[in-house]
Amino acid sequence: MYLSIKAKVKLLSSQGLTYFTLFMLSLFADDGIGEINKLIFIRTFEKNMIVSDETKEIIRSRIIDSIENLPEYIRNWLEDHLIEPVYVHVSENTEGDYNEFVIQVTGDVGKDDSSCHVYFNEEENKFGLILILENDFRWKMGLYGEFDITV
Repeated sequence: MYLSIKAKVKLLSSQGLTYFTLFMLSLFADDGIGEINKLIFIRTFEKNMIVSDETKEIIRSRIIDSIENLPEYIRNWLEDHLIEPVYVHVSENTEGDYNEFVIQVTGDVGKDDSSCHVYFNEEENKFGLILILENDFRWKMGLYGEFDITV
């Protein structure tokens, strides 16, 4: 019997499995759901991950501490493109065989957008860049340290 991703999530969630467990099942299950369905599942999973208030405060203070080091035109661009921190799924290479979740802190707003976005890595306590490729593939380009150095 074929179940859609949403149906699988609903069924497994009703059985008390956490979103993390569901995510791990999606990565390691060989059930023929296909790459596009896995991507849909990952995007659904991202929307249910919540950045803690403590982590948001760490990110905010780190940005405030370093933003003054940037030229005015970049600060102006950042004012429009800083977003509420959200978890996103990224890959360390274009083959997609190393994956992790990081916290994205800049994003598209519909004007003067960029294909590069700044993220924060909680474990490393550093900022880095994500490059958005075709099909919304997010390539983690690396960690650079402080926010101003990354930008």
